[in-house]
Amino acid sequence: MGRNGSIKGGVTNRKLNFNPTTTDRNGSDHNLVAKDYTNIVADALTELFPNLDGSVALALSWGGLDSTSAFLNDCTQLERDNIININNTNSNDTAGTKCN
Repeated sequence: MGRNGSIKGGVTNRKLNFNPTTTDRNGSDHNLVAKDYTNIVADALTELFPNLDGSVALALSWGGLDSTSAFLNDCTQLERDNIININNTNSNDTAGTKCN
């Protein structure tokens, strides 16, 4: 997921003491994160990066969770498209602020 996704994953794993599995992207661990922690991750991102728009932070918090039932069933098609577009844009060097 690029810079923001890596930061988000690190924040989630440290702050929540969470050990996600990597073999089952729609498993109970990922659904738990999707349902209960996307707002916490978004808040952490905006705290770390005050210039980051809240809607972008929330979309980034969904990174890696696009196969979960929460993403597929609880988000509208418009929300899913927006989340995917923001994550794709932020997964390359065309968006965000580079670290020195």
